[in-house]
Amino acid sequence: MFSICVRRIVNGAFSDEPTLGPTRYLHVPEGANPSPAHILTRTEWLRRLLATFNRGPGGRGLFGDLTLYIHGYNMSVAEVADRHRKLQDGLDAAQFSTTVVSFDWPSGNIPLGYLEDRHDAKTTAFRLVQDGIKLLIAARTADCEVNIHTVAHSMGAYVLREAFDDADDSSAANANWTVNQVVMVAGDVSAASLGDGNPASESLYRHSYRVTNYYNRVDDALQVSNLKRIGLSPRVGRVGLPATQPSKAVDVDCTARFEAWTGPRDGFASHTFYFDDPLFFTDLAATLIGRIDRVAMPTRERYAGTEPPAFRLKPA
Repeated sequence: MFSICVRRIVNGAFSDEPTLGPTRYLHVPEGANPSPAHILTRTEWLRRLLATFNRGPGGRGLFGDLTLYIHGYNMSVAEVADRHRKLQDGLDAAQFSTTVVSFDWPSGNIPLGYLEDRHDAKTTAFRLVQDGIKLLIAARTADCEVNIHTVAHSMGAYVLREAFDDADDSSAANANWTVNQVVMVAGDVSAASLGDGNPASESLYRHSYRVTNYYNRVDDALQVSNLKRIGLSPRVGRVGLPATQPSKAVDVDCTARFEAWTGPRDGFASHTFYFDDPLFFTDLAATLIGRIDRVAMPTRERYAGTEPPAFRLKPA
């Protein structure tokens, strides 16, 4: 398991408290949870990471796919590791060969810390681009064809949007960098902010080829009436993209799929079921591979009369 961790170390372990620490690069053995014992130098970490990709004819060049996962709020170190494994295993089972890298930020583990976590998410965002996305892009050589994708869950979508925006506000704003597929799953970010021309998301759309939003209209964690969500506008992970979405953005309604889903319904299952659903992973894999046009994916049904086209994940 490869991870980029910006948590603080307390008493010899990564802390679950929402306090930012230095950026560290980890290679975690199979079945283990991340610990400071797994920290590598950035150079060694990159060497091991690049070794996971295939080599071209004659051993020249690299090709493959890398998926950078950004988790949401209220996630412990152990929970992030478990979610990482689910994402990797789900994509493997869907026949998509990719190396998953987690960006692990200090989101806290106390539900009432929600607003504090949101502040930490914003202050962490720049690290995601500088120490994550741009590092990975810069590591590619001229003969390297490794595609870089991002999958952001819950408040991770907010972190991602802020990261792209902060990158364009920095001195490196004119740098030429692009992520292939940007995916938001149950995104805890304002739906209105993702409209075409909205300054909050201009950078996100500018630096990506395609943005796909998976949402659930009965997502309990994202309901505006939730006590922790007072004052927040409707979230894209519950209501979908706005009518002003740009043509490169794609909405996938997963409500019917969740309602037909027979998995466990404990906790906020409506917010997290995606990571236990093989059909979701089949659709996600096809999205990341990018060979099938969005209107032809067998896992989806198109809503009539929508332009840009909008879809729902098939119930079965």
